[in-house]
Parts: sequence; structure tokens; C-alpha cells
Amino acid sequence: MDFPSLFGTYRDRADLMASCANTVVLRDAAGDPLPDQDDLPAGSQIYIELTEGRTNVLRLTGEQLDDIAGLTFRNQPSADTPLLIDVDTTGTDGEFVWHTPNMAGVSGANAPYILWNFADATDITIADGDSVEGTVFAPRADLTDLDPANLEGDVIVHSLVAGPLAGEPGGPANAGEIHYFPFDADLRCDTGTDPTPTPSDPTSSPTDPTPTPSDPTSDPTDPTPSPTDPTPTTGPTDPTPTPSPTDSTPAPPRPTASPTPSPSDPGHGDGYGDD
Repeated sequence: MDFPSLFGTYRDRADLMASCANTVVLRDAAGDPLPDQDDLPAGSQIYIELTEGRTNVLRLTGEQLDDIAGLTFRNQPSADTPLLIDVDTTGTDGEFVWHTPNMAGVSGANAPYILWNFADATDITIADGDSVEGTVFAPRADLTDLDPANLEGDVIVHSLVAGPLAGEPGGPANAGEIHYFPFDADLRCDTGTDPTPTPSDPTSSPTDPTPTPSDPTSDPTDPTPSPTDPTPTTGPTDPTPTPSPTDSTPAPPRPTASPTPSPSDPGHGDGYGDD
């Protein structure tokens, strides 16, 4: 198993997921959006409702995540309604001490459809709190679990220490159990810097929809190339084909290039790091 190469792929996926734009609204117990989505008081009780049939993205800083005491799900994530929680730890130089919130409304049955992405984290300590539901995806981070609560999902990290050991060497570890619920959904999202059309819009116009006068083979009654003809015919005097409608606008990440850790990806099971 080529772990260095595998974790290089994982890091690339983490970075790609970190570019996804936020789509989840933070709400109060009455269902109203919080007036300030960025400034969360310590001990906040947050409620979220997922949009069915799409990838839901919740972007938080490490500080915001630690200010959430309770995260209540109004509806549950599923294979076609997964939740990506992207946590930015740059404010603490990649180091994060996690006081995990109470995740109400979800359990191990929903864990395969929740992914916690820590793309830039290099050191994570789970200090205390309740069980974590979902996969912890932090391929650059050394993870230390000091919390007796469980991890329900999967763990993909640079290294994992479950402890420290309680008492003499060989004694029990002072950490919770890891219940294996591997991630099992495809993630698709729009990035914050690339508002391109979705793949369902195959007729986006190119930047030059009209053939140039130097193209003697253009039909004067059909000045616009068909979006279904990826290779326009050119005459012997036209060395430069007209760009296809798909040339000018890059497509968003497709499922095969998505930053989804596949359920069959190595890194699950007994070995959780790339060391």
C-alpha cells in the first residue's frame, strides 16, 4: 500500500472540499435565521435544516465550532442529502482543541453521510464533549482523542493517539470507542470562487458564438455552432476551429473527481494514519 501517495490524494481532496461555498443557515430554536451568522456566543444552541437532494455545506472556523454547545438537526442527512462541515483552523495556526457539541437528531445510522473536513489542521485534540457523528477527515493532522465519548464514523488523519493510557503501560486508554461507519455519499458543491453553471446546463454559450468571416465553411443560415457538436468541421483555409461551448467555462467537480473519501478507500479499519 502506497500510503504517501494515498494521503497526497486525501490532502488534495481536503483542499477541494475547503473551497465549497456555504449553503447551510444557522437558526435558533424557533427556526429563525440567526441575525449574525458569523458571531456566535459561547454556548450557542444551533439548529440546522438540510436541503433535500443536494450536498449541504456548513463552513465554520474552529472558534465558531467550539462556541456551539448544541447542534440540532431538524432533518437527517442521507445518501442524497449529505452534510459537509468544513472547519477552518488558520486562526489558530492549524492547531485546534475540540470541545465537541451535542449533536441532537442524528446517530450512527446517519454518520455515513456526515463529513468533518479539517483541510488545514495539523494538530487536533478532542478534549471533551459528546460523541462525534461522522467521518473526521484531517489528512495533515495529528489527532489526540482524550474524550471518553465515542467517534461514530471513520477517522482519516496523519496520526492517531487514543489516550493517554490510564495507569501502567498496557492499561486501558482514556478515550472513547471508534464505531466504524465509513462515509458513503458523493459530495458535489459550488466553490466560492467559481460560480460556473451546473453540469445540467449543457448549452452555455461560448465567448465567441459567431464564426469569423474567415471561415468559408460556415453556413450563413446557421451562425451558431451546435452545443452537441464538440468538433466543428473546418475547411483547409481555417486552421483554428471555433471553440466548443464547453471550452470557455470549466465544469464544477464531477463525482469521479469529487473530494469524497470513497467507502473503499484505504485508511479505514485498524490503520488510521499515513505513518
